Amino acid sequence: MWKEDESISTIMNNKKSSFAPLVEHDSEILILGSLPGEVSLAAVEYYAHPRNRFWKMLATVFAEPQPQDYDEKKSLLRRHRVALWDMAKTAFREGSLDSDMSDVIVNEVDKLIDKHPTIKTVCFNGQKASLLFRQHFTEKEGIVYHTLPSTSPANASYSFERICNEWGKYLKPSMLQ
Repeated sequence: MWKEDESISTIMNNKKSSFAPLVEHDSEILILGSLPGEVSLAAVEYYAHPRNRFWKMLATVFAEPQPQDYDEKKSLLRRHRVALWDMAKTAFREGSLDSDMSDVIVNEVDKLIDKHPTIKTVCFNGQKASLLFRQHFTEKEGIVYHTLPSTSPANASYSFERICNEWGKYLKPSMLQ
């Protein structure tokens, strides 16, 4: 009986949920990840793993100092009209690897885009986010979509410079500068 209870507990603990979107009324770019990893879930912050290159990449592309805390990170997004969310609303996953995700229920990304007509660019942070989008939604006319290299530390085949170059092609500094 103990083993069965342990299995139920393990399954329950491996069900992960995403965060609410970070989006403003004037967001122009929507970045979609897959699902927060263990460190991010524990911190209740997008891209909290210290080796994830997301925040450093954004600061580099936008030629700004690297944000030091979560409020500064969210301010960076607002200044450049970038919204942030994840494709998976919930999924089962042991650990943080996208390849280990199962039983995915997706967020209502289409409704978020409809609610924010200023969004004209959608960038997928990695292949899994792009795949989930394409399995559940169709591209909307008037919006451009880009699948970009994951900023995850698991994506060791891309150097930081290469990630910045790829992302920089599609993240344009806003008119607020």
